[in-house]
Amino acid sequence: MLIGQVPQPGRSSGAIDRIHAYLPNLSPAERRVGEAIIASPGDAIGMTIMEFAKECGVAQATLTRFAQHVGFDGYPALRLSLANDRALTAQIRAEGPAERDIQAAAHFGNDDYLPMLAAALRHTSVVEIWSSPDTDVGAELLATELRALGVHASWSNKPRHWALTAGALPPTSMVVLFGPTGPHAAETDRALGLARARGASVGIVGGSLPSGQPEPGTYALSLPQGATPETASIIAAHSIAQAVRAVSHIVGDGPASPWTPWPHLRDLYIPFPGHDPIPATLLSQPPDSPSASLVVLFGGHRSSREQAVPPGIPVNRELPSHAAALLNDGHHVLVVENPGHGARKREWENASDLVGFSLDGQGEDLLEIAWTQAPHIVDAVLDLPEQVDPARIAVVGQSWGGLQAMLMASGDPRLRCVAALMPVCFPTTVREYAKFARRSRVEKASLLGERGDHLATRPLLLVSGEHDHVAPSQEVRRLEEGLRARYESDGRGEQLVHVELANVGHTFSRDATERMLVWVAQHLGGEGTAVDGRR
Repeated sequence: MLIGQVPQPGRSSGAIDRIHAYLPNLSPAERRVGEAIIASPGDAIGMTIMEFAKECGVAQATLTRFAQHVGFDGYPALRLSLANDRALTAQIRAEGPAERDIQAAAHFGNDDYLPMLAAALRHTSVVEIWSSPDTDVGAELLATELRALGVHASWSNKPRHWALTAGALPPTSMVVLFGPTGPHAAETDRALGLARARGASVGIVGGSLPSGQPEPGTYALSLPQGATPETASIIAAHSIAQAVRAVSHIVGDGPASPWTPWPHLRDLYIPFPGHDPIPATLLSQPPDSPSASLVVLFGGHRSSREQAVPPGIPVNRELPSHAAALLNDGHHVLVVENPGHGARKREWENASDLVGFSLDGQGEDLLEIAWTQAPHIVDAVLDLPEQVDPARIAVVGQSWGGLQAMLMASGDPRLRCVAALMPVCFPTTVREYAKFARRSRVEKASLLGERGDHLATRPLLLVSGEHDHVAPSQEVRRLEEGLRARYESDGRGEQLVHVELANVGHTFSRDATERMLVWVAQHLGGEGTAVDGRR
């Protein structure tokens, strides 16, 4: 259920009372948050996490810790409880018990059409939210929440302007009609017709089309009768925003998202004697962050490092999702270009061809570069002004990047741990490279040989998917079985973990990302290792 902590019928969550009780035991920063919520719960409900953190003069992570310290799963759950408690209080004053409002929350959170509306909102270019006076609070809140998720959303309660707006919408846009249209049915109907003519899709939330039945392609959600319009609009806004977040590949509370640019980044060119400099992009924590850990991140086959830097590209959300999750978990992230990929080749060259030529013994040995470059990358990390702790450097890779991560770890013992997600464990697993299986460069780079001896001195997490046909689980299992004796001989069997995820293919998996975060936090140290991505 998307609404994680809805109060029981007729009962309050007691959020404000909890805050009062915990206030004396909180840190000064968290106490400021509690006092701000007590003074103005509406601000906590209506502002985004970023806005409210700024209002309180604290980091966004402080809001998450505060919510957990007063007994909630996270800050979104606290906000929803504040909103429901506010609705409950208003309902008690006006009509008695608030069962209808609680039922409204549960009903909306379980609406079968909610995931479809969320997916449409996530992938649209522009969202226009049109509301009635009774639902202005929720409509404005929804627009704010969507913008925080990187959705270009705006809100209007002026029906006379809607037709003009509709006539200028791009084809990939969406109009959300939020609440009943009342006396403006004719204007609304005309504006929706113009929006559809422009190619826009339509969502109906808590209201109905003035012309009756929704047309094909319309996402219609209804609220039960009896809930106050303002309460219903707040419930709808929170539920829709959480549903959009759920389809956004976002892991962990925090400001980083695979859909929005990260402000703290810069390109690096790492010296590599005898070769061109290594192109990399550093995504650093905000300047006031105490973070001292860094994760080197490698992308997949034929990808470039730009695809891993949020917001990435439309067809690849896996890599920026990993980068954003690591940032939200408090790490600096260094995205390194794979050898023979991206800026490490000429623009007209094909990465697959270059790798194939290399495996066949032509040109540079791109597999060997993966481990010989490792000391130079680690040296560059330790020279950064971010003052990374030498004992808190990890390496993570997805797909072909998983192979790169493991080979890099085999080249420098200073890398504390490794996580390989849906990894290509053997280069000839890739169909186009199968013919090179017996080549000397391939055998020299095998993780079942000398490279594996060096790799097996560090904790290694392997995550595979049951239905992965690009990096099959049986190949990952073959690597695990080949390395197992090396770990067991030193009494470190628990440092080699292979997780096979059921019903998962070669794609983004929230479970894989969360397991990676736990693994990295466990071996780099830090304040916590919770699966939800919070430190």
